[in-house]
Amino acid sequence: MDKKKIIKNKIKKIKNINKKLHKGIKQHKKFLKAAKKNIKSKKIMAAGGLIVILLILAVGFNLNRFLLDQSNIAATINGEKVTMDELDHEYDFFFFIMGYPESYKQMITKESFLEQMINERLLIQKAVEDGISVLDKEVDEKLEKMISNSPVSKDQFEIQLNTAGFTMKDLFDYYKKQVIISELLNKSFSDIRVSNEEAKTYYNENKDLYTAGEGEIRLRHILVNTKPEAKEILENLKSGEDFIGLAREESIGPSSVEGGDLGFVSKGQMVKEFEEVAFKLNENQISEIVKTQYGYHIIKRESDLIKFTEVKNTIINTLETERQKQELGEYLEDIKERSDIVINFGQAKTSGTAVPGSCYNDYGLSSDTVIFYHADWCPHCSRMISVVEELEGEGYKFHWAETSSGEGEEVVDSCFGDVLQGGVPQFICTGNKDYKLGEISEESLRKFAESCQ
Repeated sequence: MDKKKIIKNKIKKIKNINKKLHKGIKQHKKFLKAAKKNIKSKKIMAAGGLIVILLILAVGFNLNRFLLDQSNIAATINGEKVTMDELDHEYDFFFFIMGYPESYKQMITKESFLEQMINERLLIQKAVEDGISVLDKEVDEKLEKMISNSPVSKDQFEIQLNTAGFTMKDLFDYYKKQVIISELLNKSFSDIRVSNEEAKTYYNENKDLYTAGEGEIRLRHILVNTKPEAKEILENLKSGEDFIGLAREESIGPSSVEGGDLGFVSKGQMVKEFEEVAFKLNENQISEIVKTQYGYHIIKRESDLIKFTEVKNTIINTLETERQKQELGEYLEDIKERSDIVINFGQAKTSGTAVPGSCYNDYGLSSDTVIFYHADWCPHCSRMISVVEELEGEGYKFHWAETSSGEGEEVVDSCFGDVLQGGVPQFICTGNKDYKLGEISEESLRKFAESCQ
């Protein structure tokens, strides 16, 4: 499968998943937005992004699992112990600070979070080995700045922390780890760059992603509270002032930060009064004032093709992130191969057991088939879809088992229930029941598929 189709599928799947995924995420959303804005820089790995990337990679590698009689030790990483109390506390704090609802614990299990903790411990150990350290004073200053840019005061946020059973020290410790790891990865991956030429090539090869589809138009709007305000803005526009600039300065709508950009819109998405005017506009035409229940709008229909200059930075950031994620996966895999890791927490389930012959006959499998066990609500699964499709294009065999619809799932329940880990995505080798759990790099999945042959 070509790269264009892979990335196009990925974007479409992620858009669909995100509609469902973000419904439940409300707690601390504004605080986190300010936090991420504050820590974002030209460095390739901002600390705030690591919590997501490390979780993505948390369960993608082979670890030696031994069930030992150490009831309070969840894991040992090169001699460093992670206690059950630490696991429980950090797991709960992670859900608090991310604002995730309890239902997400079906997707982010404590077992998978433990492996995120292992990733963090390994990277911090590597940072110490490389002489990287962060002063407490630096972390305090970053936190103070982050909180000052948030919509809540430090006292208010501390009350929220305490109410949930946490302290400012928990926040400090959490943030310090991310900063240390960020410093390590900036040092290790500082040469990962996507040039303007590469971004332009991607844009030219994928113009359909930036072109309105059938029945779609691309819109911007400026929203204000009163008609006099709208009249003044409309006069300024007719005098030649820039629509995007005025939208950023004057609009009260959430799209103001994007210059009023609403993206591609199809009929049925907007309120009736807005839609009736918008779909009568020609490309690059500006409407008169439109009144809706939200206020007074001035609408502009943009060209159906988004210009490269508008999306260049987004393309560069997206491609760089994909490369960084791939490099980080390989980097962690190399560290883990050289590390002594023992996991005591979680019930180790049997692999390497025989698969009944009826499973092959009844479901059309062969011993070199890999089962892709996934769900439509899982963003990690969504990102693995294009990887699986890519490997299928190379000749590897996959059986798709989707838990939400039940499509292809019967074989998993009938023949591989003994190795299901309670999370998705999970890859199962039908020949010997070996498995990998979680989002993993393309190269890791390729190696796993090869081991099943």
